[in-house]
Amino acid sequence: EGLYEETWIAFTSDHGEEFNEHGGWWHGTTLYEEQIHVPLIVKLPGNELAGTRIPYAVQQFDACSTAVAAQGLPLHETWDGLDLMPNVRQWVADMEGSVEDEAGVAVDGDAAEEVVQAVDPCAERLHPFARATIAEIDFEGNVVTAIRDDGYKVIQANEDNPRGLPTRVLYDLNVDPGELEDISGKSGQQCQEYYADIADRLQKELGDTLVAVKSGGASGDVGCVSDAEIQNLIALGYLDGDAAAELRAKCK
Repeated sequence: EGLYEETWIAFTSDHGEEFNEHGGWWHGTTLYEEQIHVPLIVKLPGNELAGTRIPYAVQQFDACSTAVAAQGLPLHETWDGLDLMPNVRQWVADMEGSVEDEAGVAVDGDAAEEVVQAVDPCAERLHPFARATIAEIDFEGNVVTAIRDDGYKVIQANEDNPRGLPTRVLYDLNVDPGELEDISGKSGQQCQEYYADIADRLQKELGDTLVAVKSGGASGDVGCVSDAEIQNLIALGYLDGDAAAELRAKCK
């Protein structure tokens, strides 16, 4: 009946499973990629953009907004998710022939990303449509948060957590998708200072975002939180002494 040709289809998942990649099984106690990097595969009518793979992360609530927009319906003003398709189409248009390899041959897609990174491995590789994504869990004594931005990912965990996770690690997912090498503090390595700056920036961004979310909104003035929540944010490195004192005074 020709339905497939004109049908919009999306495939995704709520979470992944751990099969001993980082010494554990099941899910719920870590924020490694095998648990939180879920697929979002979209088939467009007429097979538009078939085979395209974008090099930046999106968020799961974008799937709902994208599906609604695909039907020509407006997105509700309170939704955080975005319609992904305009950015995807623009990214494809921008990348076609926009980068040349060493021989001067135009390349696109993933090949272009490799060419750019080969020129200066310590250079920023910001994607124009990339947005920082965060995740957090508090389960069985494991209080873990993570932020991923531009291919780099910081994971933080509470001290003495039952799972035995390190308190802070930094991974470069572009070259280490299995999250096997923490690059945040190794001495003598290439880009050491650059990586340290990235880890500090992401940690601050993660803390600022979580404080804002706990206040009831992703932007604007920070509202009140309980003393227990303030202590937790201090323990995880999201608040320093001055900021914690200011927040306590405000919330009395």
